[in-house]
This record gives sequence, structure tokens and C-alpha cells, in this order.
Amino acid sequence: MVLRLCRFSTPSPSSGRCVKFFLLLLSANSILFGLVSGQLPDQLDPFLEKLFEFEECEDFLGSTDYTNVATSKCDPLTCDFPRQICARPAAQFQDSSANTCRTIPIECITAANGGIAPGPSIRPTPSPFMPQPSIPNVISPMIPSSSSGGK
Repeated sequence: MVLRLCRFSTPSPSSGRCVKFFLLLLSANSILFGLVSGQLPDQLDPFLEKLFEFEECEDFLGSTDYTNVATSKCDPLTCDFPRQICARPAAQFQDSSANTCRTIPIECITAANGGIAPGPSIRPTPSPFMPQPSIPNVISPMIPSSSSGGK
């Protein structure tokens, strides 16, 4: 419909402008949709209250193994909120050195986010098995080869 409207309003052969206009409208719609739906609170208590509304979060919230401490700030760590939440093992609930980032089940976050899965993580997960880039040997020995002599 937008393309028909665009063709009607610009009968000239400037279809490139029409496509750009369509893409602009599509992008604006995506941004507005993301802002209106799927807003998770970034404070701990409102976030947990939101999770309590959904059956998909019962097992995660009902666990007595951990005490939830914060959303992303988890000294000395930074959790990948809303995929993770800062927590401590229940036996060490007063020991801040026991902080850990606890992964929230994707079904739980998706339900709490209005049925929309969270976008890709902005924090890459480093792997201890990630190959390190090799540094080429820049300094090579300048030893004359014995086969380069004239025979």
C-alpha cells in the first residue's frame, strides 16, 4: 500500500526515493514497536514482580539455591541483563564476593517481554578456547643461503 501511494504521489521514474521512503517507514515502525511493547523494568524489584506474573518463570523464581541481588551490576562482574541477573548462592547471601551472573530461561524472559525474545546480546561471551591471533615472525634472520652460491 505504501508503494502504491508512493507511486501515485510521485509518477516520475524516481522509484529509488519511493523504496527509501518505504524502508524509512518500516524502520520507524520497528523502532516504535520495540519501544511500546516488550519493556522490561531495569530495577530489580519491579523486574522480579514482572517475572512473577508468568508461569514460565515459576521454576526460576522458586529456586531456593540463589538469592537475587541486582539486575546487571554484579561486582566484580557485569551481567548480561535481561538474559542474566546478579545472584548469590543462598548459603552465601551476605558475601558479595560470591556474586554470580545467573542465566534466566529464555521462555521466562520472552513471556515477561510480551512474547518477544530479547534481541542479541551486546556483550560477547569470551571463550577460553578461542584461538589467539598468531603474530607473524616479523624479524627473520638474514642468513645467506648456501644454495644461492654460483656453481
